Amino acid sequence: MKALIAWVALASVIAGIPAAALAQTGWVILPSFSLAEEFDDNVFVSTTDPKSDFITRFTPGLQLGYRSVPFTLLASGSIDAEIYANNSELSDAANRKRAALEVKYLPFSLLTVSLNVTYFETNTPSELVPTTGLQLARNRATQLAIIPAATYQITSVDTATASYAFFHDTVEGSLDNDTHRVKLRICPPAHGARHRLPQLSAPRVRESAEPDDDHQYADARVEAAAHPEHGPDPRGRAAVRVGGPSFIDDTVEPEAHASLEHSFKLAKVALEYHRTEAIVVGRPGKVELESVSGSLEIEPMRLLKLRFQPGYYRTFGGEDPTATVYGFLLGALYPIKSWLTARLDYRFAYQKQADTSLPHNIVTLSLDFVYPVRVAP
Repeated sequence: MKALIAWVALASVIAGIPAAALAQTGWVILPSFSLAEEFDDNVFVSTTDPKSDFITRFTPGLQLGYRSVPFTLLASGSIDAEIYANNSELSDAANRKRAALEVKYLPFSLLTVSLNVTYFETNTPSELVPTTGLQLARNRATQLAIIPAATYQITSVDTATASYAFFHDTVEGSLDNDTHRVKLRICPPAHGARHRLPQLSAPRVRESAEPDDDHQYADARVEAAAHPEHGPDPRGRAAVRVGGPSFIDDTVEPEAHASLEHSFKLAKVALEYHRTEAIVVGRPGKVELESVSGSLEIEPMRLLKLRFQPGYYRTFGGEDPTATVYGFLLGALYPIKSWLTARLDYRFAYQKQADTSLPHNIVTLSLDFVYPVRVAP
């Protein structure tokens, strides 16, 4: 479940800074530091012998680079140093490691080419498969993602985007997975409305599956995003993307995605349905994933944001038994200063698979410090 994954991306560390401040032209020096206290009632993610612990987490980070309209180059990194009160053998100066490189260039005004490279290392493999909601046993895992892309502005409102994504996932003592994904998206105008519609997917083909080799998958996808008439109200948005068919090992599988969003005066609500194929890190073969998730965000007082994000996930069709996960995130965020943000999150997941069940509760209180340093271009 997306809401159950903590700090997978470095962006979570810099959430306290307004987007406009980060988008200004010039050299970027962005030091950050997060201090968190967390209670986890199942630190080993075990179905038979759950052990709870209090965790103190320190997350220093740094982003460096140059940002402008024709050219952007940004490099960033952070680590999680953790101290476990009871299970001291889990304490480490770098339980998570993150690194990222972002390059963006405009050869001319209508064309943008980009490259994003990210590396993530963690002791919690669940963080590598957030869309499945699965609670995976504690183990060292890594993910390398390389995503080049190009976007062409066809008209003032039409864009065409082509991208290639390569993911290399590893889990200590288990299989490595390589995934290749090619995507083409064309977005036509919306008659003044901000809505997206259908997505068409070309065949997805499994490249190789030798028993002792890494598992590799290829996904060639074409998406046509259309915008239906939905009235002039800019507070609402509907998106329906119907994908497929996908062909893997002589089987034909459906793929679909739909979402609804609406903004009220003091609240935002969203509902999303997703049906697709996925790969679970460290496990052979593909699985089918079906999920329903929601989001409610309210601002009861100025600057204070409360959010509730429930979700239901079902993973089936693979070598492992069907897994069903119910969960939610209940959180609060308050920017004390422009450079200091306080957060309180409660995450719950209940996983049912075969004859086993796994409840998991995590409560996190954190302070995020971010202070951008600007150097004149």
